[in-house]
Amino acid sequence: CGLREPDRLSGAAASQRAVTLLHTYVLAHGLSIPDALIAALVLEGDYTLVTSDVRHFQFIAGLRLEPAPYRLRQLDHDPQG
Repeated sequence: CGLREPDRLSGAAASQRAVTLLHTYVLAHGLSIPDALIAALVLEGDYTLVTSDVRHFQFIAGLRLEPAPYRLRQLDHDPQG
């Protein structure tokens, strides 16, 4: 059969990449832990990140970015109150 199982992302590799990204970008650019994890998964999987927050990721070397074809609506009030 010519089919093969798709490559799977290594959680350990992505986690280590996230730590490296934090060490590299947290002070100069304020990279957050969630953004580092997202970027690491995208880099490890050789994907393109489509996001409405390009500015959160634009400084990461090697990361392919595309602006989202939509814009998320911002809440004008506190949803809890």
